[in-house]
Amino acid sequence: MGGPGSSTAMEEDVREEMEVLRTRLAAAAEDALLALPSPSLLGSRLSAIAAPARPFVLEPRALFVAWSGVLTLAYAGWPPQATALKARVEESLGGCLAAEQQGSKWPKTTLGALRDGRTLDLGELERLFAVLDGFTEQIRGRPPIYHPALVGVQMPRS
Repeated sequence: MGGPGSSTAMEEDVREEMEVLRTRLAAAAEDALLALPSPSLLGSRLSAIAAPARPFVLEPRALFVAWSGVLTLAYAGWPPQATALKARVEESLGGCLAAEQQGSKWPKTTLGALRDGRTLDLGELERLFAVLDGFTEQIRGRPPIYHPALVGVQMPRS
């Protein structure tokens, strides 16, 4: 991960993704005809889509600060089971999903974000990089993270 002031391809992808999201949200706010499925309907459809999915493991790779101070945990890659599940979701719900942007195609979890209107100054960003770099070294030596809840399966931890 580059230090403050440097830009990596990953950071650029995140910047592009956030800009596209801002544009879409602004357009959606102005569009009175925007219709989304009800959460209960979507939840039951997602449950049915995920039911045949196989459990998978995500291996932590790095903690980093993404666009706008978003704390993120990136994983080593998508296991085949996750790729298959993503394909089923896209196939089944494609009509109500926006096209996936480059920054959302790599596996990551958002851990936290700054409050609206809050930004990090250079000193805060440097301290945050140092803390996250230390945790990144620690997580790389840990066993993979299990996500059995995604498919409702109880799995023993090793």
